[in-house]
Amino acid sequence: MLGTASAMCGKYRNNTGILVEVKQDHFIFLDCGEGSLNQVVRLRGEEGARRVLKNLKAIYISHQHADHHLGSIDLLTTREEIFKESNEAIPPLYIVVTRKYSNFMTSYHKNIQPVLTNLQLIKNEDLIFHTQKDEYYEEILDADRVRFVDKNVLDEFQKYAGLSYIETCRALHCRDAFCLTLTTENGFKLTFSGDTRPIARLVEIGKDSDLLIHEGSIEHCMIKDAIIKKHSTFTEAINVGKDMKAKFTLITHFSQRYSKMPPLEEIENEENVGIAFDNLVVNPSNVQQIRLLYPALKLMFSKEYDEMLDRSDALKMTMDRDLDMNPDDDERQDVDYKTELIRKLDQRYKKKQEIFKGIQRWRKDMVDKNKPPSPEKFEQLSNLINKVSPDTGSRSASPSRKSPAARSTSNSPPSGGADKKIIKRSRSPPLVSNIHDKLLKIKSKESPEHSIKSERVKPATKKRNVSPPSPVRSSSTADIPDRLLKVVKKDAGSQK
Repeated sequence: MLGTASAMCGKYRNNTGILVEVKQDHFIFLDCGEGSLNQVVRLRGEEGARRVLKNLKAIYISHQHADHHLGSIDLLTTREEIFKESNEAIPPLYIVVTRKYSNFMTSYHKNIQPVLTNLQLIKNEDLIFHTQKDEYYEEILDADRVRFVDKNVLDEFQKYAGLSYIETCRALHCRDAFCLTLTTENGFKLTFSGDTRPIARLVEIGKDSDLLIHEGSIEHCMIKDAIIKKHSTFTEAINVGKDMKAKFTLITHFSQRYSKMPPLEEIENEENVGIAFDNLVVNPSNVQQIRLLYPALKLMFSKEYDEMLDRSDALKMTMDRDLDMNPDDDERQDVDYKTELIRKLDQRYKKKQEIFKGIQRWRKDMVDKNKPPSPEKFEQLSNLINKVSPDTGSRSASPSRKSPAARSTSNSPPSGGADKKIIKRSRSPPLVSNIHDKLLKIKSKESPEHSIKSERVKPATKKRNVSPPSPVRSSSTADIPDRLLKVVKKDAGSQK
């Protein structure tokens, strides 16, 4: 455990970073906060750190928050320098990251310094299993789940890293945050939550894990803060481990209010649960011994531990007392503010769910009718999408997009001067051809016997090289009144 703190590093805890030795000389990083490389040197020495970097097989980044990925650039550049110093070929390194972070890495490589030498990018999104859906966009319950990662690439990665299985799922934290579970070749199952609120999908993919590393940022008496910041409490992390029947739950990612050690009231009486601290090294044989360290930790940090307990008791008294008797209390106002904020967050989440359900109903309706949507229904869909993302809604409503409504309304007459100008420029036929066709249309309306001849004339847009008409009128325009010819010439002058 190279780093066990949240948000920022401190004197006693570094940013999140976990080094996993899958098998002998096969290493994987799970998150890589700033200073992770220094922690490796501090733990293993310079030669040990060089051996780790030379045998590093993969780096996994759960999400884009700085305390989880800023150390990756230093790790990549140092690894490349080590191989260049010894004149060795740089072996492949797999980077399992989000789609957004892969864009950041590519931009950094192009504009600042090369860091993607012999790297293979695998997106967290492609490791998610999705349920199959029918033509009505409804889940097929009996169908197997599918994912979009290339099977050959995945098999090659798992063999190279010493894994037999890997899977991700969406976390409830920030946008593009993920949880991970992996199984080694000898059958050891490790689940890493990253930053998240408790979610059912994590329990499913981590079922019967040998080790669950779950974030527990704050005490359960601060549950409202955890909901607002989308983190988990100590008690919630323990319950997730119980639900997935994990053999051991290791709690990490502590708030800096617990810089030296967290309060143990919620943890010490639980079996198969332990706390992490920097430079902790565990394996399947000694993980149960973490609980034996609690008395020594309390004695080492007795002063700080007593202060934490006093703060916790004061906070619990604030939460339990009757707040209606103190309407002007600042603490009462703070609690009311958090309650209102949680209500708004929940309301916004439900509103988004209704919007997505509306889009699904719209899709199903279009499939049932087997015809393009009417402009009114397409406008309703655009308004729904615009509520989720204004930019997406405006783009989807644009007629330049290849949408069903845009195709269905492409033959309708334009409305507005700007649209008319665009249509005129797109046609761009010769002026003489326009005049000649207009004469034929006028004549066909006045004399029925020439209607057949006018229908056989090709459209104006195909007559690109038409010579000017002869002064002698052709048979098709011989009996056109002079008044009509003057009107047409007047229109031609306005076009010029």
